[in-house]
Amino acid sequence: MANHRTEISRLLKIHYAIASGERPTVADLVDRCGVGLRSIKRDIAVLKEEFHAPIAVSRTKGEEGYFYERPFRLAPEPFSDQELLALSMALQIAETFYNSPFVPAIKGALEKLRHVQIDAGCQATNEIAGHVSLLAEPAPPESIKDTIHFNDLLKAIEQRQQVRMKYYTMSRDEETERVIDPYHLYHYDGLWYVYGHCHFRSENRDFAINRIRALTLLPTTFTPPSQEDIRRQLGLRFANITDEPVTVAIWFDKEAARRIRERVWHSSQQIDVADDGSCVLTMTVTGLDTVTRWVLSFGQHALPRAPKRFVNKVQKAVKAMAVAHELFPTIEK
Repeated sequence: MANHRTEISRLLKIHYAIASGERPTVADLVDRCGVGLRSIKRDIAVLKEEFHAPIAVSRTKGEEGYFYERPFRLAPEPFSDQELLALSMALQIAETFYNSPFVPAIKGALEKLRHVQIDAGCQATNEIAGHVSLLAEPAPPESIKDTIHFNDLLKAIEQRQQVRMKYYTMSRDEETERVIDPYHLYHYDGLWYVYGHCHFRSENRDFAINRIRALTLLPTTFTPPSQEDIRRQLGLRFANITDEPVTVAIWFDKEAARRIRERVWHSSQQIDVADDGSCVLTMTVTGLDTVTRWVLSFGQHALPRAPKRFVNKVQKAVKAMAVAHELFPTIEK
């Protein structure tokens, strides 16, 4: 299978080189594809015989090389309806992220696929995709500066370089200068974040890329934790909050339990269902404040069970809400 994919990839490279009008020679194609002369000649023959490519070769001085005698589109192995739908959905995902750095790359990849796909298939893709939508909360448009920061951070992660940045902290309404070891980029709730070790705080932290005011790659390098360890740390979260993991238990009445049982809320979750239809959700998470707000969103249908500090946190929030409602002036109709 791997050899088959390699051959298809090579045929596409040859096709794009010829279709571009640059008239590549055999030597050019050998260099571009990284194979021998015989392989290139065999691939040219395959394009002619199996794909009916109108390939001709010019030996005129200054115009040497292969070219197409007429416009030609290469149709690879046909896509299934499900594969065509998946391609279209990938573009919808990209557009959900608005100006995410990945949008141009995804659109470019899809355009290349459309270039080699037969017209009927492209039309079928559009017709099928018209019946399926991704309803997601749109992300705020990202500035060109955010995209530059994203690409610089990705480069720093790949090369294991430290970065110095000027960062705006919303909770304190202030800017600070920090040096971090960037480990990982991730998208959460409409925004891109970088996760890494902050030398200013001497702990691992998350930073929203849109709050980075200035960023500089440093020559100093670092040794990152393994990808498995990074993903394990991120997987513990109930949100993009970094703190100590804690095991929480939450009781849901019969009405809320139906909703709880139909979804995966966290990778560590365990759900114990009682005879009366209620259930207890147990999970080990970071981000206790976020879990508290989530529990409160269920109103009287959810109660914290453990640990004690989690129970106290929810009860304190409920009491504060009760006081606020008592102080809120009554609106006369």
